Amino acid sequence: MKTKLIDFNLPKKPDSPVIFSFPHSGTFYNETIRDDSKLSYKTLRKSEDSYVCDIFSDLLDKRTYFIKANFPRCYVDVNRDKREIDRKLFKDITSDFKILDTPLNKSGYGVIPRKVTHELNIYNSKISISEYYKRINEVYDNWHDITNQLIADCVSNFGLSIIIDCHSMPSIIEKNINYKLNDFVIGDLNGKSLDFQLQNKFERILNLQKYSYIFNKPFSGNYILRNHTNIEENKYGVQFEIRKDLYMNENEIILKNKKFKELSKTVYWIFDTYKKYLNLNNKILNAAE
Repeated sequence: MKTKLIDFNLPKKPDSPVIFSFPHSGTFYNETIRDDSKLSYKTLRKSEDSYVCDIFSDLLDKRTYFIKANFPRCYVDVNRDKREIDRKLFKDITSDFKILDTPLNKSGYGVIPRKVTHELNIYNSKISISEYYKRINEVYDNWHDITNQLIADCVSNFGLSIIIDCHSMPSIIEKNINYKLNDFVIGDLNGKSLDFQLQNKFERILNLQKYSYIFNKPFSGNYILRNHTNIEENKYGVQFEIRKDLYMNENEIILKNKKFKELSKTVYWIFDTYKKYLNLNNKILNAAE
């Protein structure tokens, strides 16, 4: 049976307009990239958002919209524009190929990554551009088509959609910024992917839990939010980043079980509370109509 590289749920009776997205939590290395890379399995895993889907698992049931990558981030990064191509990676790229140059793809972290954490090259040599097309057709386009399908269904049912794009962040980045990295970083494209009322309620909920948080610093969101949100069309979203050292040993990629359970309970409470607010607000609006 062919490996299922993307899992998603399009519920028959959805319980809220929230869509959980896990673009970087995939661990199917053997089925995708393992044989092509010179790096060890453990090293390849350094770029993934380890265990993030597990943190949210109690929120994911048959009535919840979600999409989850099984393919690893170092195989395809769906949180990039497909034109964010690294010229240094492909051996037969033509001069007329349309490339969107950004600091990320220039550094080796484009839609098909050349590097993983610690500036380590994934491959021994350049790869063919045909591999780019294969991965885009096999994974990237499917991911964004499914996301659009979930959003359309969500808007049809509730009049709005809210993507919660779930990620983790290595604590080591604290060395590269001039302030303490918060436990949670919530990105809303600096106010462009979430309206004031939805942002305000989310912040009020966050104020009631013990973990520190901040909006848009140092991460405000990336391609998934830019491509799949539009306030004027009631399509909203946030990128939710969690410090890795809150719940795991980052070097060994092993869970700190007690801290993981505590964090998971808090994350469940945050989004269960938010979902209840959205449903209540939706009922009030429908009654008023």
